Amino acid sequence: MPRQRLSADMCLEAGVASVVLTEYKVKVYTGNRDDAGTDADVYITLYGDSGHCGETSLDLSWHDDFEAGSCVSFHLLNI
Repeated sequence: MPRQRLSADMCLEAGVASVVLTEYKVKVYTGNRDDAGTDADVYITLYGDSGHCGETSLDLSWHDDFEAGSCVSFHLLNI
């Protein structure tokens, strides 16, 4: 499964001398009721002790990620 990397540019521009990346596994479960899925763009922002570094798109190329009744895993790298 491809890994998505969140941009650390904002943290580096803020003067953070070194960046330690942490890998997160995010599972998204979509309900199984009628019209529960979406084709809209879906984003996530991860927050931690050092703040946050913006949002990233949850999207697997060439895959309908959020169809009704689905479970999709995303591997994200963040500070």
